[in-house]
Amino acid sequence: MKKRLSFTIAAVVAAMAATISTASASQTEAATDTYLKPAWEEQLQNGMQIGQETDRRLKLVGYEYLGRIGSVQEAQELVDEIFADESYTVYTDIYADGHRDYDFQTWGSLRKDYEYCGMAVRDQIRHVIATQPTDVIRLTWSHNGHTYTTKALASPDDGLIYDNVATYAVHDVYIVDEESTNGGERGFKKEVRSVNVIDLPLWEVNLAASSTFDTEGILRDRRSHCDMYNSKGWECTASAVFNSDKCKINESKYNEILWEYGGTDNRGAQYVTTSDGYPMGSSRASGSVAHGRE
Repeated sequence: MKKRLSFTIAAVVAAMAATISTASASQTEAATDTYLKPAWEEQLQNGMQIGQETDRRLKLVGYEYLGRIGSVQEAQELVDEIFADESYTVYTDIYADGHRDYDFQTWGSLRKDYEYCGMAVRDQIRHVIATQPTDVIRLTWSHNGHTYTTKALASPDDGLIYDNVATYAVHDVYIVDEESTNGGERGFKKEVRSVNVIDLPLWEVNLAASSTFDTEGILRDRRSHCDMYNSKGWECTASAVFNSDKCKINESKYNEILWEYGGTDNRGAQYVTTSDGYPMGSSRASGSVAHGRE
């Protein structure tokens, strides 16, 4: 009886071990199958693909995950390194024919003209990474035969937070205008989107306005709204207002919308400006749209 019991117990233990081993293997396979790339990895892979498929002057050619920030001291030291005098950043040259090129400068060289260049952004980044999990990635850039490396900060869920190059290397500003007519209602929309060299948005503006006229063509109602977004390192302004002095509700037969928008990097960019006095890489415009019943 004792021998039979020992055999039974041994068999049960062996069966349990096999079950645990199988379950462990299944869990490992499931974890592998359900692995999701962090948002920043997908962004960087797309950015590298763009560089391979286009003739852009500035390209992302590699990245390396360095780990997650684990302490306040580590965060402090890393931000100090990113904004140190010897670290490179870039600003965007926009030429008369519309093409863009990029000028790499150290923070130290820029601070010769403006002592506090980058300090406001540095403090903003310190606050952001103190309040959320932050990954560190080394990025490798190619520009006109030269190679540069930077350390980027990123959220595993939301993607890239800041990088000395990606944040300021403007690739293009896309503008979409739309006007509509529906009976006595006229509509106006303007969407503006600035993207960097890896096609991530730097800032965005969405302007919209509508004017409502009665059957006699008299202005009866009007509405407008404005949505804005800017990434860290940029400031964005926009508005869509009515010319109330000339166009009055229940009196006028037309309505005029005055719009404007602008996106500017907030490094403290007094160090270099365009011919109209705005920082390099910034974009701004203004205009008006008139509505009347058709």
